[in-house]
Amino acid sequence: MQHVLSFPPQERYSAGEVVTKRLCCSFLLTIAFVALVLGYLLGRYSPNKQLQNRMGAYKVEVAKRIKYHNDAAEFLEHRILAERILQYHQDLMSQELHDKNGSVNYYQALKLKEHFEKNGFDVTTPPLPVSVILTYYDQHAPNQVSVINSVNNAAKVTAMSLPMSANLRENLQRDSTSVSKITEGGLVYANYGSTADFLHLTSMSIPVLNNVVIIRIKYITTVFDAISRAVKAGASAVILFSDPLHTEDDIQFLSPALLGRLHATFSGKINSNECFPVHVIRASDAENIINEMASDHPSPSFWRGKLKSKYSIGPGFFDKNLKLQIVTNVVNVKHTFYNVISGIRGREEPDRYVILGSNREMLMETDADRLGSTAAMMELTRVFGQLRSTKGWVPRRSVLFCSWGLQGDGHFNSEIWAQHYANLLKERAVAYVSMETAVTGNEHLKVQAVPLLEKAVRDASALVPNPNRVEILSGHKTILDSWTRYSQTKYNTSLQVYLGYIGSQVYEDKNFTVHRAVTELWALLVWTLSDSSVLPFRVTDYARFLQKSIDSINSTHQKTLLENNITLDALQEAIKEFLSVAESFDSELKEIDQTNLLKLRIANDKLVHLEKTLVCSSQYARHKVLWKGASDYTGFGQLHIELEELTSVGDASQVVQHISILANCLHSAGLLLQDSLRAVTTGDSVFNNRT
Repeated sequence: MQHVLSFPPQERYSAGEVVTKRLCCSFLLTIAFVALVLGYLLGRYSPNKQLQNRMGAYKVEVAKRIKYHNDAAEFLEHRILAERILQYHQDLMSQELHDKNGSVNYYQALKLKEHFEKNGFDVTTPPLPVSVILTYYDQHAPNQVSVINSVNNAAKVTAMSLPMSANLRENLQRDSTSVSKITEGGLVYANYGSTADFLHLTSMSIPVLNNVVIIRIKYITTVFDAISRAVKAGASAVILFSDPLHTEDDIQFLSPALLGRLHATFSGKINSNECFPVHVIRASDAENIINEMASDHPSPSFWRGKLKSKYSIGPGFFDKNLKLQIVTNVVNVKHTFYNVISGIRGREEPDRYVILGSNREMLMETDADRLGSTAAMMELTRVFGQLRSTKGWVPRRSVLFCSWGLQGDGHFNSEIWAQHYANLLKERAVAYVSMETAVTGNEHLKVQAVPLLEKAVRDASALVPNPNRVEILSGHKTILDSWTRYSQTKYNTSLQVYLGYIGSQVYEDKNFTVHRAVTELWALLVWTLSDSSVLPFRVTDYARFLQKSIDSINSTHQKTLLENNITLDALQEAIKEFLSVAESFDSELKEIDQTNLLKLRIANDKLVHLEKTLVCSSQYARHKVLWKGASDYTGFGQLHIELEELTSVGDASQVVQHISILANCLHSAGLLLQDSLRAVTTGDSVFNNRT
């Protein structure tokens, strides 16, 4: 009973046993504490947590960059000063007026170099020399075309070459060589000098080799190509004239730059004692010469214009004693001009370039101010330098400021530079924003740009105050308001980046207020192109331009298309598909995560390469899509010309091939914008549309 009601007897432990159990308990507590600490540390410093922290920090950085971006725009709007542009312009003009040894272009380049360096740009080149050749008619010797009797050397027809209006300015550095040449031979009429026309001569076994070719010109833009084809076919000289079918005026199509370019292209030398004879004569003289030509091969009806002539093809003349003689006296002039290039290195995308261009020289005598754009660039340099030094602003992409020693009239220093760095620029150039002549009038803005940039230009011009006070009083407060007003009354509202202010009359901007407006627009465009996280391109604008262009082709050439059983269906379908892809792409851009660097880079690369894809590389140097077409503000210019010339060929295969090239080109552009994996797995449309 006692054992049942009492507690069990208490166990007794030795001293050693007690110590061991205490240590065990402490050890377990220590492990628990260490585990707790490790759990805390792992939770705080795990890769996921680090990523979250970094993303949070980057979002703060993005917000900061957006603020810097917006602050920069406000800074640019208020810091560009008309009086500064005027001062730069006066300094440049003073240097030009006082230069006596023809080195003004070099000293201006040095001045630009110092200006770039003074404003803290990252890289600036020394003056870079570029030589070009110009060919002038010798004013003291004859340039003429004659039909001569080889028996008595009497001239039956003599035609003086139309003079070129350009005069050589004395303050340009140069080396000159006089060249005289007499060319004799038979004569072949080659219509417009198109590829199809020369093929037609070949099909009729009419030789061009060692003969003179006479060509009528419809478009001044085709002159260089027509002459080049004749040279490549072996012609000994070329005669050009304006057919009364297209104009009542006798037009001089040549300039020293164009002749010099021909000379340099086909002689392979920049300073040679050779020249290729090219002359422009009056339509009446062309009529007299063609009437003497042999008519063994009658010309097709569509090779005939409004001359009182049968437009005989030749070769040679009715009278076998007659021959053609061309007297050429020219002066080949080699000029050296100097470029200066400076740059601001971008932060996030230093390998992407936004390029500005201005020129300090134009060779044609004109009332236009050739130094206004350089003065504007100097003011941009000052303001962007201040923006960096006072606000710590660095653009997202690198910006190149290019002061070209010579631009325009067939010679482009920028073209030579671009060819030298062609592969690099093809991959890395984002946009080229050029100003050749800042101001020629005060009526409204003129912009020539690819359709992708239409929205960017309109948005920027909406921020620039109108420099015309009269228009401001009538409610047109910005240059966009003025531009739109004149577009509605004189021009199409779509855009043709080339900047400038124009008008119907020559205008002297005494206070440089118009120059300031154009400079501000230039600055804002550079700012948005170089600093926006997503490039300010809108692809749907391009698609609408394409639709307008094909509508113009259809309406202009409807009869030709029907008569030759040519369909534009493939091209129309490609445009429709491109519009659909463009709308989806533009929508995705609006929702893009600006903290995702990879997605931003992919999207921007697609936008940059889109325009390069739409060049549609081919045998033609011109842009297949953007070359001016059948009406203003439309493209597909080469297709337009081929359809015009189709009647002189009778073979539509070239036109059909061109339509196929354009359709495939647009299809490729659409694939570029699509999901990267889906773009290479749409096999049905990729292969079935090719011909």
